[in-house]
Amino acid sequence: MTLTERILNATAFDLCDCIFWRVDSEYAPITFFAECNDVFDWGTSDCERITEWNIEILEQSIKDCKEAKIEGMYHAPILFCARVRKKRPQNRFYKNLCKELIDLYNACGPERKVSLFNPS
Repeated sequence: MTLTERILNATAFDLCDCIFWRVDSEYAPITFFAECNDVFDWGTSDCERITEWNIEILEQSIKDCKEAKIEGMYHAPILFCARVRKKRPQNRFYKNLCKELIDLYNACGPERKVSLFNPS
């Protein structure tokens, strides 16, 4: 299966609004991204490129969210980004998360210091 087929298969239906792609200039013929706006830094637009080297991390993130019975699949692409970056989301992102999600995100990287981009 090609990378494009794997991404489309993994994200079908539930994750259509969290994945986007570009086909222009250096992104041709097609490059996929997982959106993570305002997740790692306060007030920023952000995304993580999905590649043949990290597609398994996306697939595992989807599987882990399903196994943890996370309602909706919105967190799977964000968990993918956190795992690829080896970085926890900003502190404010944790508000109202269930214990299962907190545990999954905490495993992605060390605790972060409070800063302008990571308010408490």
